[in-house]
This record gives sequence, C-alpha cells and structure tokens, in this order.
Amino acid sequence: MQNFDMKLHIRIEDTGILRFNKFRCSREKLPELASKWKYQVWREHGCREMLVEKILVNEDEDIKDEVKEYEENVGRGHLPF
Repeated sequence: MQNFDMKLHIRIEDTGILRFNKFRCSREKLPELASKWKYQVWREHGCREMLVEKILVNEDEDIKDEVKEYEENVGRGHLPF
C-alpha cells in the first residue's frame, strides 16, 4: 500500500473550491476512493450543480478520467462531473 495526496478541484455555482485528502491504498483503488470522496463533497455542498475540473494525485497525475470511467462502469454515471 502507498500513501496518496489528493486534491479535488471543483466549481460549484461558479465558485472554485479546492479540497485536500490523503489515502493509503493500492493505486488501483484510487478511482473508487476518489469517486466516493467526490460524492461526499457534493453532498456537503447541498447537492448543487458541480463541475469537476481535475483530481490531482501527488501533485502531478490527473485521474479525473479514470474516476469518470469508474463511475460509468458501476452505474453512477448520473453523478456530477
């Protein structure tokens, strides 16, 4: 298992928001954990319209597309992106 620092860059009603989190997991588990975290942030902000700009891992890797693909594969394609 590895440690991953994650940054979620989102826009809610034209306001930019940056959230930070750390995960200790295998690399393969990141899209699932990021999806759950993104959903939690969306709910914390009242389930308002949200645009995910990027999901950075360790400052350099954007896994936004991986998370989107994960959500479509598990039937969560209706969640905001």
